[in-house]
Amino acid sequence: MRRRKTFNIPLIQSVAGLAMLGIASKGITQKALLEHPVASIERAGENLLSDKDDVIKLGLGSLVGQFIATEVLRKRTIGSIGPIKLKA
Repeated sequence: MRRRKTFNIPLIQSVAGLAMLGIASKGITQKALLEHPVASIERAGENLLSDKDDVIKLGLGSLVGQFIATEVLRKRTIGSIGPIKLKA
């Protein structure tokens, strides 16, 4: 079997996920995460619940962006950087 020479990155979902990670990790330091991982996960869940409006906006924005890219523009590949293909 021949190896694929390219790989795909779901750009819209990746950006939305990183933005949600930023919301969840607000106020959690690396030291706290290493010393108290369970408490840090609980804090991340509390952060997501307290900022649920922003999380919902990000999720819906991601879905709308993906819909526009794939259904309206009929374009699944947004761009490419060498062997990396940025997909919608």
